[in-house]
Amino acid sequence: MTVEESQRTEQFVQKLLCVLAEDGPPLTPLGLFWRLTSEGIHNDAESYDCLRQILTRLREDGRCPSRLIVDRAELTIDGN
Repeated sequence: MTVEESQRTEQFVQKLLCVLAEDGPPLTPLGLFWRLTSEGIHNDAESYDCLRQILTRLREDGRCPSRLIVDRAELTIDGN
């Protein structure tokens, strides 16, 4: 990853965390994506895939509490 790509990713992460920090109900990844598009994130499949990957890493490293994200896809996989 180039320095420029790293900086863009960090800007994306900061916008994502700011949206999640707002009061309100937990968001689905898609709901979060739509909120971020209103903040200037590109509305395309590549950006959505990037969001999902970054969101996973943020949850894994503890920067994004799982309670802030509702991922209904996970619920359907195990049958609940």
